[in-house]
Order: sequence, then structure tokens, then C-alpha cells
Amino acid sequence: MLLASASGAAAVVASRDLGTWLVTLELATLPVIALVAWRDRRAAAHGALTLLTTSLVSFGLLVLGAALWVTGTGDPTLTGDSLATAWEVPEQRVLVSLATVVLVAGLAFKMSAVPFHAWTPTTLAAGPLPVSALLASASKVAAVGALIVVLTPYESVLGLSPGPHAVVAALVTLTVASMLVGTVMALRQTEVVRLLAWSTVAQAGWVILPLTALTAAGRRAAAVYVVVYAVAGLVAFAAVRAVHGPHVEDRRDLTAYQGLLRRDPVAGGALALALLVLAGLPPGVIGLVAKIVAIRPVVSAGLWPVAVVAVVAAVLGIAVYVRWFAVLIGEPGEDAPARQRSRRASVGVALVGSAVLVLASVLPQLLVGLVS
Repeated sequence: MLLASASGAAAVVASRDLGTWLVTLELATLPVIALVAWRDRRAAAHGALTLLTTSLVSFGLLVLGAALWVTGTGDPTLTGDSLATAWEVPEQRVLVSLATVVLVAGLAFKMSAVPFHAWTPTTLAAGPLPVSALLASASKVAAVGALIVVLTPYESVLGLSPGPHAVVAALVTLTVASMLVGTVMALRQTEVVRLLAWSTVAQAGWVILPLTALTAAGRRAAAVYVVVYAVAGLVAFAAVRAVHGPHVEDRRDLTAYQGLLRRDPVAGGALALALLVLAGLPPGVIGLVAKIVAIRPVVSAGLWPVAVVAVVAAVLGIAVYVRWFAVLIGEPGEDAPARQRSRRASVGVALVGSAVLVLASVLPQLLVGLVS
């Protein structure tokens, strides 16, 4: 199931016809639903059912959007030439714009973007932590890749009048709502997995942010940002798994992490680095660089109000992660959970991911070079 999901995620980025695009996107999603339900727990079954229901609604929207696209362009492929031809006819232009908005809504479910995010806290908190990490990282990469494929043709109509204002408005709405709602709700959480789940919602807004420009630079920035976030999120989930072991439902409140950096430097250090990257604070410099890279295409496109909202969300986001970081560096609590024995895999993932984050923070020019 893991290989099937990974194959779908890799293939959806290369898809240009709608049939292959739909099949590979669902191939990346459906095996994860089974993995969520793998555990013999009522909560896991409930989380899998929630994700399944969400996936069915999402797939329905994607099929509807694909049908509208074919009707509006007369072409089953997602190419700029067919879109530019259809854009010259007012009726077709309206139909194609509607098709894109519906496709974006269907993908917003998979990206946990507001208002299509309700499944995220329930499913991530109910399933096994490795699967939750997969949903929060690899699945987001697949969804972002699929969204980039949908938006790539719009570069051919940016200079035309009227422009793709409806598509930009839909993307801006998702971006602003996700960043603000996800950040504010994460500030209210004390349970670590739910905190990471709401962080996923907020990060979805950041991933969509550069795509509002509908330019090649915006697409590259979104791809770079989602990779940075995926690595940092994977490290955070691996560190949580190393602290709690397989029975993560027990004592996963923030108080269980009191003084973790002192009593468990390996897991605590990896988690601290991941939190600093997500907050965009030194030494997690790569997080700040990724945010700047994400905002730059928006400013270049003249969407200043969206850039201002992103800056506000970034400041609020610092409070989310610094609150957890402050717990890590505090005095160890008396009722801290015992160190787990079977945690080699979790520690290994956390260390490898931390090494990647450190390298990217030391050499951020590598990231800047990818989007230049």
C-alpha cells in the first residue's frame, strides 16, 4: 500500500491528460485510508471512515471539474494551448474557469485547506503515527503536484483581458482562510498530534500562497515550500513517535514534553529543530527562507493584501511553535513518560530528516537557486 501510494504521488506530477491525472491522484490517496484503519481501534476506524467520506466527496468534485474542463476546452489534456483557445470565447471562458475552481476545491480536500479541512484533526489523531506522518507530508506533496498540473496552463492567459480572476480569487480565499484558521486553532491545542494537524492546515495555506500568482516562479516556490514543510513535519512526527512509542494515545499532552531536550537530547533536539524550521527561526533558517520564497511571487504579481496576511500569519505561527519549544527547554517534569525501547526507526527518520534540514539551513542558496 505504501508503494502504491508513492507510485501514484510520483505519477500524478507527470500526468497531462485528465484520465491519468484522476487515476494516479486516487492511487496516491486510497491506500492511505486502509493504512489509517489498520489498527484495531474504534478511533482508527472512525478516522478512516472520515477520510474515506472526504475522499469520495473530493473525487466527485474532481470528476465534475474534469467533465467541465473537457466541455469547455474540447480537450481532455491540461495544456495551455487548449485553454488559450477556449479563453477567446466568453461562454467557454466561464465554463473553464468554473471547471478550474471545482478542481481546486476537490484538491483542497486532499491538502487540508480551509474550508475543506474538517477531516484532518480527526484522522491524524486517530490513526497510527507513521500513517499520520504520511498524510501530513507525502500526501500533501502529491496534492500539490496535482494542483500545479491544473494551474500550469493558466500562464498562457495571464496577459489576456479579462484575466483568470475567478481562479485567483478561489486560490486567495483558500490561502488566507487556511493560514489564519489553522494558526489560530493550533494556538488553542495542548494535544501534540492535534497541534501538528492544525499546523498542517496552516501550512496548506502557505503552499497555496505562491500559486496565487499563476506563474512559473510561483509553481517552483510552492514545490520548494512543500518539500521543506514535508521534511520538517516528518521529523516532528518521528520525534513524537520516539517519545511515546506505539501507544501514542497515552499522555501525548504538551506537559509530557517538559524538559525533553535535557532528558532525551536526540528526540528533543530533532523535535526542537523541526519546530524552529516551521516557525522560521534560527537555526532553522531554511523555514524563513522558504516563507520568503513563497511570498516573493505574490508580491511580484501585485497581490500585496495577500502578502500582508501571510506576514501576519507568520508572526502568529511563531507563537504556535515557540510555545512547544519553550516546554522542551524547561525543567524535566516528574511524571515524564519513560523512554521507549522500540524506537530505532523513529529516531533514524528524525535524525536523517534533521540532517537534511541542517544542510538546507547552512546552505540556503541551494533553495534559492531552485526558484531563481
